[in-house]
Amino acid sequence: AIADKKGRRFGYLSVTAFASFFGVLTTFSPSYIYLVIGRGLLGIGAGGASVAFSMFSEFLPVRTRGSLLIAFEIFWTVGTLLEAGLAWVVLTQFEEKVAWRWLLGLSAIPFVLLLGFYPILPESPRYLLVSGKTSLALRVLNRAAKANG
Repeated sequence: AIADKKGRRFGYLSVTAFASFFGVLTTFSPSYIYLVIGRGLLGIGAGGASVAFSMFSEFLPVRTRGSLLIAFEIFWTVGTLLEAGLAWVVLTQFEEKVAWRWLLGLSAIPFVLLLGFYPILPESPRYLLVSGKTSLALRVLNRAAKANG
């Protein structure tokens, strides 16, 4: 996996940029076949979202890790419900010919926003240790420990 070879941080950037690109691109699909291919590629990018889950888990204190990871997973359910609500609003309020484009464009916004977190995202301590960058891993872990109290 790319995250194992180049780091989880790079993996996060890769899947988020990939999903963002195809999420936005499908909004402008000139035909059904381009739409299907673009959405399929978006799905591949979204499938890589587990990189974020792995990174998140590495920075959590052991005593609360389980409950916080469950809370993290609840956002998938909440996001699915919000997407259904967005679809209902957009598809009933916009002209039928362009409503689907609005829905796809608005649905791409969360992935695009995730790109903004990349500059502040530290590398995975586990990846740093495996790569022989022990002092950098310790700095990242110390910063996480300080933030977690």
